Amino acid sequence: MTSDIVRRIGQFEPVPHLGRERSERHYREVHTRFARRMFREKSPLLRLYATNVAMAQYDIAGTFHQSPSAWRFVMSEVAASLLEAGGDSDAAGWLPEENQNLTWRDHLNCLCNIRAYEVTQTVLHSNPRARPSSTKFVALIESTGDEARGEEIYQDTHLPGLEKELLDALGLVFAASNVIERQLETAPVEYPGQMFTGGYVTASPRIAIEEFYFDNADWGYEFFAREPIYALYHRDAVLSTEVYEVEEDIGLARSDET
Repeated sequence: MTSDIVRRIGQFEPVPHLGRERSERHYREVHTRFARRMFREKSPLLRLYATNVAMAQYDIAGTFHQSPSAWRFVMSEVAASLLEAGGDSDAAGWLPEENQNLTWRDHLNCLCNIRAYEVTQTVLHSNPRARPSSTKFVALIESTGDEARGEEIYQDTHLPGLEKELLDALGLVFAASNVIERQLETAPVEYPGQMFTGGYVTASPRIAIEEFYFDNADWGYEFFAREPIYALYHRDAVLSTEVYEVEEDIGLARSDET
């Protein structure tokens, strides 16, 4: 990713009165199919649209046997020039104007409580000889108190410790740290966080979102079972962390030539 690309990562929850199963069915069978076609036909400068569904959560036993408390994430990349042309409006780059209200209304059928962030990605590991990965993990990092102190601990302690363990991680394909730059402001349609206002939230406890791709789930489980990794994600008093095994679907991916 270059400075010409703006990367955003969003997280959201199922609609309460519908529950996870019904929300998941509509999101997977209707909403994402609509979105990928809309982005393909009407957003030529959108470079990436990928959705992740949480399958399991890293637990205090060092395994992934816990049911996930999170539901879904979405990763997007768009040309910075498109956002600049529309000012700070989220719709300028993510959603064609004629489909904004249609999209917000469909959120009533599947999702709410969107938390979306603009991030700066730092690649921690990339194996050019690896085959496409079938297993992905996502880690959410937040400050438990003072945000400045949390950011300091993340940069000076967490990341160096993580990078050391990544050096000999079996089956690791790709790892990245996405540091939060700013959080997008949302508003309710029926439930909170079902549409973007075009503004930004002044502060957020979330510090970073990390992504890990492994050749298979077993190598990922083995990595997170390491004692130094367990300590990083479970024993830090300043940082609050959640790690999820996710299933990723690439709705749209464009190269620079397309």
